[in-house]
Amino acid sequence: MTRRSRSSARGRWLLVPVLMLVLPFLSTGAQAQEEAMDPELAPIAQEFARLWAAGQAESLGPLLARDGIRLHLDGPARSATPPRQAMAAVRDFLRGFEERTAQVTRAAVAGGTEDRGFVELAWSARRTGTSQWVEYTLFLSMARLDGHWRVEEIRLLP
Repeated sequence: MTRRSRSSARGRWLLVPVLMLVLPFLSTGAQAQEEAMDPELAPIAQEFARLWAAGQAESLGPLLARDGIRLHLDGPARSATPPRQAMAAVRDFLRGFEERTAQVTRAAVAGGTEDRGFVELAWSARRTGTSQWVEYTLFLSMARLDGHWRVEEIRLLP
C-alpha cells in the first residue's frame, strides 16, 4: 500500500466517527423545529407573519385581543392599546421598512397552561430609502380568548 492510499484510507475512517457525532444533532434540529410548532398556534402565527411581511397592519385586527395589547416597537412601550390604535402604530412603524420578510420560528403553548402561548418570528427588512438591512426577532404573547387565539403583546427584540 502506498503512502497516499494509507492516508486516504485513514481519512475515510476518521469521517465515520465524525458523522456519527454530527448526525444526531441534525435530526434533533429538525425534530425540535417540529416540536416548536403547536398545531393550534401555527396557523395564526403564519397568518400574522404573512400580514406583517406584507405591511398589512390594518388586516391584523382580527388577530388582536379586543381589550387591547401591549406594544414594544421602536419607541416607548404602550400598554392596553386598543386594536385600532395598535394597527395604526404598526402601520406607522412598518412604513420605515421595505422588502420585509417574516418567518415563524416558534409557536408554542406556555408550559402549565392551555390558554397562554407565544410566537417568535424572524423578521428582516431594508430601511426605506437605504441599503441597510435589519434583522429582529418579533415576539408575540398569545392568549386564548373566547375560544380563539389572540395577540396580547407585540415586542420587537434586537
